Amino acid sequence: MDSIDYCPKCGLKTNHEILSEEISKGGGDYEPSWSHKYSIIKCKGCNNIQFKSSYGDEFMEKLNQVGELVYYRNDSYYPSFLENYREKLENYSIPKNIENIHLETLEAIKSNSLLLAAAGLRMIVEAISKENNIKRENLEKKIITLLNEGKITEKEAERLQVIRLLGNESVHKMTRSTKENILLALDIVEHLIINLYGLSSENLKP
Repeated sequence: MDSIDYCPKCGLKTNHEILSEEISKGGGDYEPSWSHKYSIIKCKGCNNIQFKSSYGDEFMEKLNQVGELVYYRNDSYYPSFLENYREKLENYSIPKNIENIHLETLEAIKSNSLLLAAAGLRMIVEAISKENNIKRENLEKKIITLLNEGKITEKEAERLQVIRLLGNESVHKMTRSTKENILLALDIVEHLIINLYGLSSENLKP
């Protein structure tokens, strides 16, 4: 039996062989019917193996593209991944503390922990300031100093201020940003890291 699932190694949806599957079911009478499938699947293109959890019940309905009401299921995978995301920093030698925060922020995004992800993105900006020996009383002024010292462009400074505010909203007001905003901020931060630490040949990993 096959299924069509996203393969993080291939970077697209592919046919997967279901190596093993267990199904739990419940409901009936006065309780809603539900089912939970647990599967081990293997990509038929690259042989990558994942664990898949798929839950559905009779209340999970939505309109399809032609306006028909259809049932849907919530699928999750382990190891977790970001669909259509390609690692940008793996070929560069960047400061270890920035690399560690970046990796932990990625894991937060993968697990949909968006409050933690926003805080992580703000921490990366703090770490960049620390690496550049910027010592000011708050992050807003640190970003301005990075600009004044020619470390970043005016456009980059504007974007970092937005990421600073994104992190502040997460940490101080517990305001959860959208995943789209988090991914956009991640892209900005990653390009900045490459601009600062990855463009010289000495920072390329062998």
